[in-house]
Amino acid sequence: TLEYLEAAFYADAIAGGALSGQVLTFARTAGAHETAHVEFLRDALGSAAVASPTFDFKGTTRATGTFLSTAVTLEDTGVAAYL
Repeated sequence: TLEYLEAAFYADAIAGGALSGQVLTFARTAGAHETAHVEFLRDALGSAAVASPTFDFKGTTRATGTFLSTAVTLEDTGVAAYL
């Protein structure tokens, strides 16, 4: 579910059109990685994989500052979860 959350966060940020430059490049790169993680886990888990939930990012993807602070929180959460 965390991988779905991260992939959806980056996709929403990219689609929102508020990001540019290096921040947009980061969002695209990180988003591609998260999408790959989702695909890998769905394939590995097969029928045991959970369905993708829907998310409401409450506007955090619509401004560079809130996007970046939320991205840091999500990535730190992901690292902590795997550790």
